[in-house]
Amino acid sequence: MLSKLNLRYIYTTLVRAKKSIHNHLIKINIDLYHIEKKFNECRYVSHEYVDLHFHVIAIEDRRFFYHYGVDIISIIKNLLLMCTFQNHGGSSTIEMQLVRTITNYREITISRKIKEMILAVAINRRYTKLKIINSYLNYAYFGAHMNGIHDAISYMYNKYNIEHLSPFESSMIAAMLQQPRPKKSSLKRELTLINRAVHTQRRAINIKDSFYKSNITRKW
Repeated sequence: MLSKLNLRYIYTTLVRAKKSIHNHLIKINIDLYHIEKKFNECRYVSHEYVDLHFHVIAIEDRRFFYHYGVDIISIIKNLLLMCTFQNHGGSSTIEMQLVRTITNYREITISRKIKEMILAVAINRRYTKLKIINSYLNYAYFGAHMNGIHDAISYMYNKYNIEHLSPFESSMIAAMLQQPRPKKSSLKRELTLINRAVHTQRRAINIKDSFYKSNITRKW
C-alpha cells in the first residue's frame, strides 16, 4: 500500500505538472496572438508563386508542400543519422523558422522546440502555404541592412517586386538566407554564395515541376 507521504508527493507532483501545462498553454496562446498580429502587418509580396518562392523552398524546406508545419519524415531521418554518428542537418520547417523569428525563441530546450512545433502546426491550419512563405520572407534576415525581402531586393538589385527578379537573382536572394551578407563581403564569400545559388536553382526546378504537375496547386 502507498503511504500517506507517497500519496502527498504524487498529489504535489500532479498539481505542479497541471500548473506547468496551464502556464505553457497560456504562453502558446499569447505567442499565437502575437504571430497573427505580425501576419496582418506583413507587406505585400506576391499573390501567386514565383521563382523566388521555389528557390527559398529548395534551400530551406524541400518538403514544404508535403507537411503540416512539422516535417516528421525529416525529423526521423535526422534522428537516425544522429544515432549512427553521421552528418545531419536541421529539421526546422519554414513555419518553425517563422515562429522562431517572430517570437524570438532562442534557448536550446525541448520545451521551446515543442512550443515551436505546436505554433507551426497552428499557423499551418490557419493560413495558406503562400501566405506563410510570404510572411516568412517579410521577416527573414538576409544580411546587413536587409531585414525582410523588400530591403533585400531593393539593396541588392534596386527592385521593389519579387516578380521582377530574374531566376538567378531569385536564387542569390534565397541563398542569402543561409549565408547572410555581411557589411563587408569578400571574393571568396561571393563565389561561395554564387555556387550555392546555382545549386539552389537546380533543386528549385524539380520542386517547381512537381508543384505544377501534381494536385498540390489545388490545395495550397
